[in-house]
This record gives sequence, structure tokens and C-alpha cells, in this order.
Amino acid sequence: MKYTLTLLTLLISAWTMAQSGNPTFHKLIMLNEKGEVLLVEFDGEWEIPGGRYKADETQKSFLNSLAALHGQKPTQLKLNGIITFHHDNRERPTTMMYYSSVVKTHGESQRTIKWMPIKEALDIIPYQEMVEIVKHVSDHPNETFGGAMRIIYNQNQRTGEFKWIEPFYSLNN
Repeated sequence: MKYTLTLLTLLISAWTMAQSGNPTFHKLIMLNEKGEVLLVEFDGEWEIPGGRYKADETQKSFLNSLAALHGQKPTQLKLNGIITFHHDNRERPTTMMYYSSVVKTHGESQRTIKWMPIKEALDIIPYQEMVEIVKHVSDHPNETFGGAMRIIYNQNQRTGEFKWIEPFYSLNN
């Protein structure tokens, strides 16, 4: 009985932790045939499309759904980076998986989007960490990289700034 109670307690604890939120997000850098990047409007700002990964579907299915939400169809998905974000106001870090793909328009977007040359997009993305990641993907398209950042807050509001914990490093070796 003691063994059963201990096992039950461990299972409930594991289930509770799993229900507290999946700290994994995927971002998809979508490029058209002209080399322009797709940005989506979110809370009045322009950024790379992304979302919380739902464990009840495959990553490929999730990324295809993310692209379709923006009226696009990926031609070839590539994992570019795995970045750990540490937030001062959260207990656990968030893992951000950055993917890229050349896409083809495939229907209507359900979000407000626009296509821009990458250099112009970097000027309007409000989050410096996202700017650095997109720039790194653009400058090193064949590299898969890792890194870790601390996201800076002021009175529980994001400042748009970050500090490096571990600068980009190659995962290809």
C-alpha cells in the first residue's frame, strides 16, 4: 500500500507539472521566392510568427498548421536554432525552437501579415533577441545553433532588451 501511495503521488505530481504549461515555443521564419520575410502583427508590433507547441501533434504538423494560419505552405522545413529564454518573472525557462522555410502562398491569412526585405524587418521587430536570432539565421543559413538569453523586464513589463547567458554556438559539430 505504501508503494502504491508513493507511486500515485509521483504520478499526480508529474501530471500536475505537465498541466502547468508547456514552456516550448516554435517560431517559423517564412521566406518567399524574393527572399522577403513574413511578419505578423501581434499586440500592435511586428514579429516572426510562432506559437506554443502542443504535444498532441507532431512538430511538422504544428509548423504546417502555423504556416497555413498565415496563408502559406512550407516547401522544406529546417531547424535553425534552439534557444533558452530565462525570464525574471517566471520559474522555468522557455525553450524557443526557430525554424525556417521558403513558403508558397496557399490561401488567405487569418492574421495581419506583411512581407519585407530581411534588413527592413530587423528594423521594426521590437524584441532585440528576435532581431539577433533572425539575423543569425540569415547570416548562417546552413548552421543549427543553440544559445541562452535572459529577457529583461522593468516592473513586470518586457523592455525589448536581453542579456546573453550563452552566445550562439554551433550544434552542427
